[in-house]
Amino acid sequence: MVTPKRMVFVAATLLLLAVGTGIWLKRQPGCSISYSFRPDVTCRVLDVRNDGAYLLQSFDADTNELHLFVQQNHRDLQIEHPYGKVKDFSPVLERNEVKFNRDNYQTLLVNGEVFPITPLK
Repeated sequence: MVTPKRMVFVAATLLLLAVGTGIWLKRQPGCSISYSFRPDVTCRVLDVRNDGAYLLQSFDADTNELHLFVQQNHRDLQIEHPYGKVKDFSPVLERNEVKFNRDNYQTLLVNGEVFPITPLK
């Protein structure tokens, strides 16, 4: 027999579990969970620096928008994307190697070519 006390206990437990899961997902670095609900947008983690910064790339197939972000301490900084600015950049995004430059944190290495990290306004 299900008592009202037991129903309240189960509801409170499920609510606490949902809130805890939401907090845990929010605190995870990398691509946001919201990308899971948008099938036309892809997000990839391109690189992770020793100081915990993530290099993220997102592409919206509906609008053809391509974005690059540096995520650190749960803050995203949109930076200039190297598409069209690096001579060997392939339109097939997966063929490119975009990563942090380990020698200079103010630059990226795009297919071996140095590219400055320039924040967008």
